[in-house]
Amino acid sequence: MSISLRPNEKIIMRTDFHWSTYITSGFWMFVCTLASIGMLNVPEDRSGVPFTLFIGALPIFFRFLSNYCKEYVVTTERLYLEDGILAKSKKDIPLNKINDIELTQGIIQRMVGSGNLLVLTGNDKSKRLKDISNPEKFKNEVSQLLRINTSAPTAVMVERKAA
Repeated sequence: MSISLRPNEKIIMRTDFHWSTYITSGFWMFVCTLASIGMLNVPEDRSGVPFTLFIGALPIFFRFLSNYCKEYVVTTERLYLEDGILAKSKKDIPLNKINDIELTQGIIQRMVGSGNLLVLTGNDKSKRLKDISNPEKFKNEVSQLLRINTSAPTAVMVERKAA
């Protein structure tokens, strides 16, 4: 996973996925581990222990792989989104096409410092960035770049009208 930068383009920020994305699958792994320990105490049949441990580890492994294969990057020109384990989905959203960014956080997300962002663009479908770390910082970085990119053409147009 790597972003191909254009000439004079710089990476401003990459986001990571919050540890809270592993809570549900980690709980499932814990339950399956307890079940396996219980099976070890029954001397007649212990054949289900490896299968139970495998079933318990599968969701957390899939979540880890899923988070590893996602990448959200803000550059000086665009928001780059990459997602997918086997089939990849890559999307470049030019900063001048972004209308707004919505930040949503549930009470648990606020307590642990994660959140979801909804990137709103003109005619395209909006894109949701789920369970990212430091969503406020990510949103502020994009908003600041939006202000910089939208104010520059206005200043040029004012200079042209004056001339």
